[in-house]
Amino acid sequence: MISEQTLLKELKERKMACYKVAQIKDTDKRIEFTTLADFFCFIDTEKISSVFYSYVTLNEEMLVINKESVPNAMYQSEIVAVLQDDIDEYNEYIKIMNFESPIACEVYCIYQNIIIGYFEESTWYYEFGILFPPQKFQEMVEEHREIVKNANKVKLRKNNEKLKVYREMIGYDPVFYNATSPKLRDAYHKKLIKNDVNYGMLIKQNAILSSEDFIESVWKEYHTDHH
Repeated sequence: MISEQTLLKELKERKMACYKVAQIKDTDKRIEFTTLADFFCFIDTEKISSVFYSYVTLNEEMLVINKESVPNAMYQSEIVAVLQDDIDEYNEYIKIMNFESPIACEVYCIYQNIIIGYFEESTWYYEFGILFPPQKFQEMVEEHREIVKNANKVKLRKNNEKLKVYREMIGYDPVFYNATSPKLRDAYHKKLIKNDVNYGMLIKQNAILSSEDFIESVWKEYHTDHH
């Protein structure tokens, strides 16, 4: 990737006014050259007088692994417990890394209301084992696949035990007994999920039955023969 110093030298030799800016947002009115040389040729030919550019660098905040940087569906306590030593070691490694080298460069001009420019990325950080948090976390999961698999089995067993207790509690609840239509049972279940956060999480994590199927299975087990 061309350095900022070299880029500015090339542009100033062409007597360009150069403006360092933030990255532009996605837009349909945009054309990108495949090489920087082609972009330089274009601005020379069209006598462009002003050019904008930006560089993107990494930083510690973007890369550390924690509950804010990894999706909740992945960052589960049982899995984190297995990976904690690896996570701590990686985060310490990130803290001592030098991130001065950019990972992206963008240089462009505005021509007839169209953004025309050149964009280049660098993945130098791959060579140092650095990935963005979700990808690095998944890599750690793969490296400890069997241990994580066992942790998930333990979690599933515990969740099923908790659901069994809830099934019985719901089944013998007089209010549920009087919910004689699917609509009433659905309303009962939604209220229970709203009022009991732990139960709501259990239902959300239950990959076997949907919320509706679960409550109907409780009704079938406890009350079908009594109505």
